[in-house]
Amino acid sequence: MNTIFVHRDGRTESASSIDRSWLGPPPAGKPLYLWVDLAAPSIPESLVLTDSFAFHPLAVEAARAERQLPAIEAFAGYLFAVVAGADADISVFVGPHYIVSVHYAESKAIATSPVLSGSVKLRGDAGALARCSSYTLLADCVLKIRIAG
Repeated sequence: MNTIFVHRDGRTESASSIDRSWLGPPPAGKPLYLWVDLAAPSIPESLVLTDSFAFHPLAVEAARAERQLPAIEAFAGYLFAVVAGADADISVFVGPHYIVSVHYAESKAIATSPVLSGSVKLRGDAGALARCSSYTLLADCVLKIRIAG
């Protein structure tokens, strides 16, 4: 199942599909942050990794593996990491204004995220997704989504 959140104009909204305009650099003064969570994706659902984002085939292959060893790799324009969780391994692609997470087991960290439940929004100042520039911040952003307040 694919879950999509877009943060723009100070609001975080759920979306049913990815608008291609969200994938390029946002217009100046109009920050946009995107989170796509793929929970046990089928082959057609996982095509977003190659068709929409054009991630490297080796990173996509690694993300589609159900069990993995922790890793972090830099590719042109994005970072790919595997975070070993207590209940699920989560593969994460982090770009300048997006996060794409992939996991095959239910992840309590993602499932109980206040963002997914809709009870809070991502910070509107610069967006929590933009803070993911290192492995430590990546784990903080993906596993403990920074929330307003």
